[in-house]
Amino acid sequence: IAVVLLGAGAVAVLAANRDSKVGEQNAAVEVAGDELPAFEESGVSSSDDPAIGLVAPTLTGTTFSGEPLTLGPDGTPKVVYFLAHWCPHCQAEVPKIQELINSDQVPEGLEIYAVSTAVDPSRGNFPPESWLDVENFTPVTLKDDSGSPALQAWGGLSFPYVVYLDGDNRV
Repeated sequence: IAVVLLGAGAVAVLAANRDSKVGEQNAAVEVAGDELPAFEESGVSSSDDPAIGLVAPTLTGTTFSGEPLTLGPDGTPKVVYFLAHWCPHCQAEVPKIQELINSDQVPEGLEIYAVSTAVDPSRGNFPPESWLDVENFTPVTLKDDSGSPALQAWGGLSFPYVVYLDGDNRV
């Protein structure tokens, strides 16, 4: 019994120490501009996506490191991945994205970002900041608010959700 109690205590201390190094997993996000239409998955090909040609709203918030981040028109093409820590498809996608980055397969001039959204402490793989650190995920990641306004403003309904933008923030 003493060994079990000691082991349980050690696990609790390690978990507390791990979580104490991790900041808040959600943050306020300001959305400026018209929302994109929701992307209906079934029966829609990418050429039929009603968001093509529309300007995505500008998102302003913070990263896991606490730095301010704005995803808006700045002349640079972007790929933005919306990820949920508990999503098995996101968990499979993140290492593949990082592999492309590590092998220099990202086209020159293209920036890759992520948005951590749909954070739920009761679901697996929490906290997302730790998960992305373990994966050595290097794209700058915006923290979405608990109501997922960034995901909703950009038309996301499922995960992972990816939006490709030109330098004018046009889908």
